[in-house]
Amino acid sequence: MSPAPPGRTARLRTALGQMGLDAYLSQRAADVTYLTGSWGFPAAVYVPAEQRDEPCLLVVPAADLPGAVAPGAYTLRAVALDEPWPAAIAAAMDAAGRGMAPPAAGPAPVSVGRLAVSGLGGEVLGAARARARRVDESDLLDRLRRRWGRDTDEREGLARARRIALAGLRSLLGTTRAGLRECDLVGPVEEEMRRARAEGLSPSRFAAGPRSAHANPAPSARVLRAGDMGFAGVGPVWEGYASEITRAFHLGPPPPEALRLIDGLRRAREAAIALLQPGRTGGDVFRRVAALLEAEGLGGLLPHRLGAPLGGLLHPMLAPGEREALVVGDMLTVDPGLYVAGLGGVRIGDAVEVTASGPVVLSETVPGWTQIVT
Repeated sequence: MSPAPPGRTARLRTALGQMGLDAYLSQRAADVTYLTGSWGFPAAVYVPAEQRDEPCLLVVPAADLPGAVAPGAYTLRAVALDEPWPAAIAAAMDAAGRGMAPPAAGPAPVSVGRLAVSGLGGEVLGAARARARRVDESDLLDRLRRRWGRDTDEREGLARARRIALAGLRSLLGTTRAGLRECDLVGPVEEEMRRARAEGLSPSRFAAGPRSAHANPAPSARVLRAGDMGFAGVGPVWEGYASEITRAFHLGPPPPEALRLIDGLRRAREAAIALLQPGRTGGDVFRRVAALLEAEGLGGLLPHRLGAPLGGLLHPMLAPGEREALVVGDMLTVDPGLYVAGLGGVRIGDAVEVTASGPVVLSETVPGWTQIVT
């Protein structure tokens, strides 16, 4: 595990000063990873605006720390498990940073002036009996990260996770056959991704036949049959960066009703990717793709958002109501799916970058759908 580049904290300090904020506290996993390089365990990160005060990584439980925390210029405060999480982090905050040294009689209240919080920051402040004026900036670091753009380390982390995902997905589709159980196919591929240095795995998606009519199915003991339609998706994590890629498949030649879904999904994916242009909102992308599906008689078969930003960012989602406009450098998943109860479903998920010259697909080395010979 590598520490995060020090320039990230420096940029955040500068932004806090420009906004008249004294410190930033976040329990969002994406913020902790971005600022410290640490991930995979409950933690909070506290960054004061003033250079003379050390940033602080607050972690729990202490027993799990060896090898779990990236080295870096962070004061490490381990917290025991005998307190509720917000209260435990609050106790560590009471003993950390400027104006927080605990007197002999007990912990001192937090006093940092204007404190921007994200995640459960408000609960932490309440538990800390804080003398701080909370400024609700739950998406502050998200907005700053989009303004700063993706740095080299973040791009490499996402690319490394994506390479592991693509290799795993190719292996999974290459071994999928009628007569095998879903769980027996997925297990060896997950182990293969771990050997490729995946440090964690999001739950794999795998389902065929009627089970694939659900958007996020876990692999089951169901035996695959000729004529099944379905989809497979994997999500390895490398140093806190995750990549989820999904592909549709059909065991044998697809019948007309399955072909209709596959063709509709392919057009929805192509339309969504083409619409990823700077200045367009995520809500507009979703509405236009939904209208395309409606015109083809497939309306109502897409029950979830079209995609989400990579790297744990909150915006822009490709979803109804999203008002955030796309900007150059945004990296998102495009992940449409169509599902019919009793028949099954298909889903394709890719990583795409928004550039000034148009969208760039980052994960197209596996076909969108595969006909598997039975």
